[in-house]
Amino acid sequence: NKENHNDKKIKLMIDAVISRSLEFGSNLTNDEISNLKIYISSYQSTHKNFIYSLQKKYKNPPSELWLFSPQPMQSFIASWVRTFGGNVISHEHGSGEGWSKNALDSLFDFEYSDEFFCYTNSNKKNYKKIQIKNNILIGSRCKIKTLKNPQFSSLNKSKINKKIKKICIVGGSYRYDSILYSIQPHGLILMKIHLNLIEILEKNNFEVFVRPHPENLLPNIFHKKNIDSSGSIDNVFLNYDSVFFDTIQTTAFYTLLRKNISINILDLGTNELNSLSREMLAKRCSIINVKKNNSGNFELNENDIINSIDKSILLSDNEFMNEHMNY
Repeated sequence: NKENHNDKKIKLMIDAVISRSLEFGSNLTNDEISNLKIYISSYQSTHKNFIYSLQKKYKNPPSELWLFSPQPMQSFIASWVRTFGGNVISHEHGSGEGWSKNALDSLFDFEYSDEFFCYTNSNKKNYKKIQIKNNILIGSRCKIKTLKNPQFSSLNKSKINKKIKKICIVGGSYRYDSILYSIQPHGLILMKIHLNLIEILEKNNFEVFVRPHPENLLPNIFHKKNIDSSGSIDNVFLNYDSVFFDTIQTTAFYTLLRKNISINILDLGTNELNSLSREMLAKRCSIINVKKNNSGNFELNENDIINSIDKSILLSDNEFMNEHMNY
């Protein structure tokens, strides 16, 4: 019976979501499970219609498809290709997640890919470990491979020892959708962090600018004078003495880690590093642990921020980059 078979598939999907939520220490309520069933049924119908439309228009899907990242639209196209026997290949983007304790984004990559390429052997080992530990069957058959011929065998920096006057906040994406288990804070919360950081830095006589994420449409809460206009990310190294990141999961971090510039990281705990990677990163970047207050907002400590800037000048060991992003 086709209907019973479909119900079983939906049940398997719901069981997978429940299992994943338990890994995050969250128990779904009966109401949430009921709503989940409605959502998955609707999403499944959209998925099938999309595949049918693609097949009707293009007839023959490609035999091989390379994906940058399986966001919803890409995942639909990937499903179309795989449904008709094609091969889907994806790869690490930005700074990858070979350093991550959970590698949440990459787990989504695995689910829609037959092969996944990563920067280094260390990343490959970490992904395989996470893939085995993850008790969701979707994605377990994805073959994880390593890119060959890295551009650098080793990179080491001399101590920066530069007086910090001008600082750039390299912002993450301001997301306005509240996705359960998202590795990014809500856009409004992230804006508040950046505004708070600007206030602290200006109070301490630093010249400070925000470099918005390319996806962002900046609201009027930022003064025009505080918006970076460097153009290419490489120009940030030329125009500033130091940078702040609210996430290391970004191409900008991958780029600036290679430059002789001091780096400060606001660790919001949204994508936790494994312990060994964190130790290595702390030798190159100054890491500030940011906690939430009782109202649920992240609270920056002025002394922590200023001490971080002073400390960042002395950090130059690139073991983390050589281990996870050496390509």
